[in-house]
Formats: sequence, structure tokens, C-alpha cells
Amino acid sequence: MECDAASLFFLLTAGFFCGAAGALLISRRGGRWGLIDVPNLRSSHSNSTPRGGGFGIVAAIAAGGILLARPLWFWGIPAVLGLVGFFDDRLNLSAWTRLGFHLVAAGAWVLLFWSGGDFTLQKTLIAVFCMVFIAGSANFFNFMDGIDGMAGISGAVGFSLLALFGFSHSLTNQALFCLAVASACLGFLPFNFPRARVFMGDVGSIPLGFVFGALVFDMAGGLGDFLCLVSFLFPFYADAGSTLFIRWRNGERLSQAHRKHLYQLLVNELNHTHAAVSVAYGGLQLLIGLLAFIVRQSGPIWQLSFLLLLIGGFLPTTYKVRRSAPCQFEGAR
Repeated sequence: MECDAASLFFLLTAGFFCGAAGALLISRRGGRWGLIDVPNLRSSHSNSTPRGGGFGIVAAIAAGGILLARPLWFWGIPAVLGLVGFFDDRLNLSAWTRLGFHLVAAGAWVLLFWSGGDFTLQKTLIAVFCMVFIAGSANFFNFMDGIDGMAGISGAVGFSLLALFGFSHSLTNQALFCLAVASACLGFLPFNFPRARVFMGDVGSIPLGFVFGALVFDMAGGLGDFLCLVSFLFPFYADAGSTLFIRWRNGERLSQAHRKHLYQLLVNELNHTHAAVSVAYGGLQLLIGLLAFIVRQSGPIWQLSFLLLLIGGFLPTTYKVRRSAPCQFEGAR
């Protein structure tokens, strides 16, 4: 597809329509299909709400891949994960079963991305790292999809930043694909924000995180690019990663449901609104992403310093919040 005004408008409109149509359909039919999220002790909502509305985002990923002539496996693997997520939204698969699917899918994506090349030891180690990174990104995005607007706003911001990077580095095809996904997130948002009529569910959040991680791998030409691209989702990586580490340090079963993420504490224990927390995360994400884009010009040393500065600011903040608002929920779902 040529990058002219008409083609760009068509791509953005198609993405927005897919995201909105999927959310609308599930908001009206989700109950009949058994796609209802019933509140429990780990929930951050109080009303039964349809889930699985993110399947329109998966449709946008597939449509964008087809229109932009991306390889079948590039968009097909996330689409299959969306199908698995759809059944998970209905049947509640075990955490380890889901993780197994995600690792296999990430491994297949990496192998197909590098198909035809010789695997040296260095390349094999990089491939293993990328497989874990992509599967981890899928799960981290899923972990952070817990309050109204969070995943939709962060998806729109993150993929828009990826598009900005792509256009500035002559990666036009990837940039257009990112814009289609960002547009789908925007189409989904009116049904999920400021008050949710439908949740994204695993069908949407897992493919979104997977595609983000895959695009980081696809678009990075070196360490500097990688450090810049991962910064575009820094609040998600920082919140999910630190929470995972804290729970591991405390000897908790990591597959057990919980609501101990920083954003959950802000909503459930400190009584901030979903809208305020989601917008704050999205605004912080945008600011960090733009700063990372600027710092990229100064080289990896400055980028590492920038990331360390961000981590140095995040850790005391999350520690202070966790001290003042300890989670009252310790049980399983």
C-alpha cells in the first residue's frame, strides 16, 4: 500500500472501525456467548461486564497485515493468540497453559522472522531473549489490562510512538501497520472509557502486547533502537515487572490471581478513579516515549542513563504507595 493521504485515511478508518465494531458486538452479545466478567475479590470493578471486546483489535491487526502485504505469519500468529484468548475469556485456561501458548507462538515468530539464516551461538542467544521478551510483553500487557481505559489508552499511545519511530527511520510499512493498530485501540476506547461497557479481555490484550514486543524486535537496528522502543511502554514494563519481582520475593505463587499492581493499589486502596489513573499512565507513557525518542540521538550510554533515571524515580514511588496502601486482597480468584 502506498503511503498517500487516501491510503492512510483508509487504513486508519479500517482500524478504527474494526476496534469499534468488535467492542460494540461483544457489548451487546457477550452475555449470550458466556463472555461475562463477574466481579470478585481481585476485581477493580463492581458490575458484571462483557469481556472479549478486543477481538476487533485482532481483526485490525489481521486487516493491517493483509493490506500492507505483511507475511502471513507476521499477523497470523497474533491472530491465533487472539483466538486462544477468546476461549480463555470464556473458559478461564490455567496460567501455565496460557504461558505455554505464548512462548510457543513467540518462538515460532522469531524462527520465521529469521528463516533461512544460519544460527550462530550469538544469534541463538539473541533469538531466545527475543522469544522471552515477546511472550513477556504479551503477558505484561495482559496484566495491566485491569481498569477502564488502561489498555486502550496505552495501546494507542504505544503504537503511535512506534509509528513515529518507524516514519523517522524509513520503516514506512511497519509505521503504517502501527497506525492501524493504534487506530483500532482508539475505536475500542469509547466502549471502555471513562466507564466500561465492555472489557478488552485476553483476546485483545495478549495480541496487543505480543505485536508490540514483535515490532520492537522487527524495528530495532541495534541496542540504541531497542532501548528507545522499549521505553515507549515503560510504565507497563515498570509496574508489571516490579510487581512480579515483589510477589516472587515474598514467596507468593506467581500464577495466583491478585490485585497488587501499582495502578490497582491507586484505584482500589487509594480510591483514585479509573479515568484519572489510566490518563496519568498514558500521559506519563507519552512523555517518556517522546523524551526517549530525543535521547536516542545521543547514543546508548545516555539512553541507559535515562532508563536508570526513570527506574530510580519509579521505585521510590511504588515503594511509597505500597507502604501507604497495602493490598487487602491475598486470595485466589
